[in-house]
Amino acid sequence: MLPPAEDAMRKRFLTVLLLTAFTGTAEAATGSRDNFACGGDVENQVWSLWDRDMHEYLKDKVVAQRLLQNGEGDALYDFQMYAHNLAAMARRCGRTDRLRQISRMIAAAYGGLEQGSVFSQGRRWTCRSGSLCESGSRYAGNEVQLYSVQFLGLAASVANAIASSGTPLTDEDERFVSDTVQIAAEHLKRWGGTREVDKLRRAAKAKPDDVGSGSSSLFFTDKPLWMIAIYAELAGAVNARKADAKAATRNREDLAELSPHIQALMEFFLARVSLERANSRRERNVMTADLDKGYWRLYPDNRYAGYEGQRPPVSCKGGRGSGEVEVHVAPDEVPRRDDTGWDLSHARRLVPALDALERNRTAMQRLYSLRENQLMPASLPAAFANGMLVRVWNGDERYPLFANYMSGANGWFRVAYGTERGKCREGFAPYGMTGAFLSGGYATWSRHQPLLGRLGERLYTMTETQDEKEIAFLREHYPDLMPSSTSNKARLYRLMFLPALVGIRTERRE
Repeated sequence: MLPPAEDAMRKRFLTVLLLTAFTGTAEAATGSRDNFACGGDVENQVWSLWDRDMHEYLKDKVVAQRLLQNGEGDALYDFQMYAHNLAAMARRCGRTDRLRQISRMIAAAYGGLEQGSVFSQGRRWTCRSGSLCESGSRYAGNEVQLYSVQFLGLAASVANAIASSGTPLTDEDERFVSDTVQIAAEHLKRWGGTREVDKLRRAAKAKPDDVGSGSSSLFFTDKPLWMIAIYAELAGAVNARKADAKAATRNREDLAELSPHIQALMEFFLARVSLERANSRRERNVMTADLDKGYWRLYPDNRYAGYEGQRPPVSCKGGRGSGEVEVHVAPDEVPRRDDTGWDLSHARRLVPALDALERNRTAMQRLYSLRENQLMPASLPAAFANGMLVRVWNGDERYPLFANYMSGANGWFRVAYGTERGKCREGFAPYGMTGAFLSGGYATWSRHQPLLGRLGERLYTMTETQDEKEIAFLREHYPDLMPSSTSNKARLYRLMFLPALVGIRTERRE
């Protein structure tokens, strides 16, 4: 048996080898004693992955080729999904040069904007190809609002991070911040006219029973949530622009005109948040939050939310490329979950949105003339974090899994999805979306519930495992975390997951 000092040294050496194998570089094995602190091993792994593969992939493949060359609108959507957690980590850790790398790609994407018309003013991205915009689709040749609003959510966040970085801004930085505020304001003006404000306020008064079968017109969707995040980040960016007083004044005037829109959006959001006390094996009488609870109960995507059987309720005859469906469990045989709201994957938008509302609370209040009761309650992010632990997590620290719905329902999601487009999917089985906990950045909610961070760290350390049971667990539920996974999909997954573990404990809030 080795002496304690030599044994500790041996273990550290093995850890270094495992980390090096995971990232492909010895750089990952240097840094802080705290692996998850800024400057520690995990942050080093992220930037190694970025420098080696992902920077070039996002710049050349996603922006230059897919968006600018091919006109694929969903490239905007994908870029945000891949890069937002990375940008948030760069902001937390004060990596302004890394934020500049991301900002240059966003600025390049602005080159794909087209001018509007007399009837629809303001610049926009026109979708010409991709999954939704194929020739003959109603989206072809038009703006897809979800793609634009999701990308601008990231753009506004990066602009705010650079403007608020405390480092001297270059001329390029100033142009990027100014362009982002102006471009986002143009979009928000187009989306936030008087008619839209009235529609939002009517929707805020609707109840779940007002939603008809299959209708989504009264849903609180990710589009208004992204708009709220954009407004919050723009307020922070404008508030930070002290070097260019003239530009800051112009920005403030543009955004102040939109105060009725953000006020209506916040009214709608707060009306759709459900708060309730709940218990679990670990938590007693804690306040939890859910979003749009009950409004989605009749939506076709969620009709199997109450079916948790392992047998797929349908099969796709002829494979995924066929629209033919064979039904094994009829929808009317499944008990309806009347508490159904957002699923775990779509709810990942809450991570950047709540973060933006927290960081920019005072700036929003000043710029948009929001009263205290129109702002997000300071306790709300913690309530969502509590809900993740109490309802969504399976309660197992060693083998953590997360249910498909924020309500805690773990039934099948999007069964037979896409058949109207000649495609078919069996759907997501129970725990089929558990990977969204990692890629969605939910581990950053550890500042409210430290256990969520520990669950993320547990899954991270599992990537170093030699245990056959743990390897089988990863293979089934988190295949892109397998140490042997070297595909581009796996690298993108790590680019989304790893940043959410870094620098959370020391981050200061407004």
